[in-house]
Amino acid sequence: MKHRNQPKSFSEIIIGDKVQFDVDIDEKIHSSFAELFRDSSPIHRDEKYCLETKFKKKIGYAFMLTGFLSRLYGEYLPGGSSICIKQEVKFIKPFYIGDKITIVGEVVNKIASTQFVEIKTEMYKGNKECIFKGEGVVQILFKKVLNEPLYEVDDKQICYSDFMNSLQKLGIKKGDIVFVHSDVSVFGKLCVFNKSMLLNSLIDVIKRSVGNEGTIIMPTFSYSFCNNEIFDVLNTKSTVGTLTEFFRLQPNVNRTIHPIFSVAIWGKNRDKFIDISKDSFDKGSIFGKLHQMNGKILFLGAPFLSCTYIHYIEQLYGVPYRYMKTFRGIIKNAGIEYEDEYTYFVRYLDREVILDTTRFEKYLLEKGLLKEAKLGNGRMLMIESDTFFKEGCKLLKEDINFFLKKEPK
Repeated sequence: MKHRNQPKSFSEIIIGDKVQFDVDIDEKIHSSFAELFRDSSPIHRDEKYCLETKFKKKIGYAFMLTGFLSRLYGEYLPGGSSICIKQEVKFIKPFYIGDKITIVGEVVNKIASTQFVEIKTEMYKGNKECIFKGEGVVQILFKKVLNEPLYEVDDKQICYSDFMNSLQKLGIKKGDIVFVHSDVSVFGKLCVFNKSMLLNSLIDVIKRSVGNEGTIIMPTFSYSFCNNEIFDVLNTKSTVGTLTEFFRLQPNVNRTIHPIFSVAIWGKNRDKFIDISKDSFDKGSIFGKLHQMNGKILFLGAPFLSCTYIHYIEQLYGVPYRYMKTFRGIIKNAGIEYEDEYTYFVRYLDREVILDTTRFEKYLLEKGLLKEAKLGNGRMLMIESDTFFKEGCKLLKEDINFFLKKEPK
């Protein structure tokens, strides 16, 4: 039998996910429940008896309502990927034959260590009158199917396992710290149920590659202070890709307080990266810490040109075509607003300073220092941050304008 919806893995379930469906309570459903469980109590079955009660007619079986939770969990949320561990219920008001019942479920919590998902449940009858409240705990058993297709190119599918194999080929392994630049649009035509499922799958494949001992960092740059905007740590959106914005909203992911170059972090070393300096590219910045812990930089479909780490190299080397500028503005965090200032090693706008990483990319590929894995219409690249830094400094020593398209004015 085909499920009503594709079963979700733990990573695909998001706090706030909400579904609902309707059931018409007719005599056939009512009688079937009575026959199946052999409950012929008069309050449910004897019309004459019910006339003598305050209800005046047969009331529906309360425990029939809990049966609809099986359908909720099995067909809708999470959709056949779990078993129910616990269910609390409260029957608020009676319902009757002929009522239309609306069953509503909403994810209110996730516990990664146990793969438990807590789902709030409510039921209403026709006039939106609440008749049932409860909370269930389900444990997710469904794991990502390695041959799950994510993209399609020229009638050939690109699967979850292809991304796993590519990351392995690039040298991503358990325990790694990975800074991810991404462009999820380049690999091919989408062939999953929706974009959220794709994004969940890509995050899941990176998590599986680095394991529980690993750490994932994604840029959530907003450039808020540069644009004279308030930086709201919780609500300001990332401007550097769909995957990064999706990632920052996931459970157990924290965002750094930086109104220009914030990042979102998941994993074992999250606390070591969360506290960063107010300079964008010094040794206490997210890029400095990535260098100190020899993290890896991964380009998941994104071009090499997108690598912001290169500005960390420029600042520490002291290139003459950039200068330090202070940006001031307002930060909002957990309802508290305050003024602050941050520094950014910016380029001179009047000197035609144009970044061009083509020579650097070619050099690193030829030396075998930048790993490459082609996938569909896109490709993935990986380089260790320490290697990136050392080679960058060496090339700047030979040519101070090596990272530029042409010599600035």
